Amino acid sequence: MEVKLKVVGGAHAGKQIRLTKDRFIIGRAEECHLRANSDLISRRHCAIINDNKQVIVEDFGGRNGTLVNGERVQGQRQLQAGDRLKIGPLEFEIQMSHGIGAPKRAAVKDVSDVAARTAQRKPNVEDNISDWIGSPTGSLSHLVGSTETKTIKTSDTDPDVDDEKPAEEEKPAAEADAGSKSSISKLPKIEKPKAKDSREAAANILREMARRR
Repeated sequence: MEVKLKVVGGAHAGKQIRLTKDRFIIGRAEECHLRANSDLISRRHCAIINDNKQVIVEDFGGRNGTLVNGERVQGQRQLQAGDRLKIGPLEFEIQMSHGIGAPKRAAVKDVSDVAARTAQRKPNVEDNISDWIGSPTGSLSHLVGSTETKTIKTSDTDPDVDDEKPAEEEKPAAEADAGSKSSISKLPKIEKPKAKDSREAAANILREMARRR
């Protein structure tokens, strides 16, 4: 049984995602088959299980949960064609095709036949949705298909600030110190008072001689 997710609403309304795995995991982790870069979606949010008899959605118990026709899924719930599946900001319509009347492929003969069929397979879901990256509107505006997109978003950091300002602040301080030293060196010398007359000078000489004795 072939199962598809049809996008509901937004710029990509009507687009279809074919589920290529029997257990198709949706979330933000790299190992998920459908990855969505949104905080409303858990790393491993839910899985859609197809056993060719029935289709089941399994919620992994995330904070925001998985909704089917507006009702929150508790554990597992069987899906029917036309059901509305809401996962965070993403909303899909479940489409199922039992392949009645479709031509059956011949049985695999050998290893070379397997290799040939593998080469003829359609691109996986991530390849199919890679062109939807960067859409400004629509339910799939958060979808990412490459690690480069994540790298660009996480590498948006501010450049390092050079420590030039402290050096500039030290320079005026140094100049201020130099200025203060120069101002001190330029102070006038204090001269000793001169004798008023020759008599006082002679008296001073006698006093000095008396001290030396």
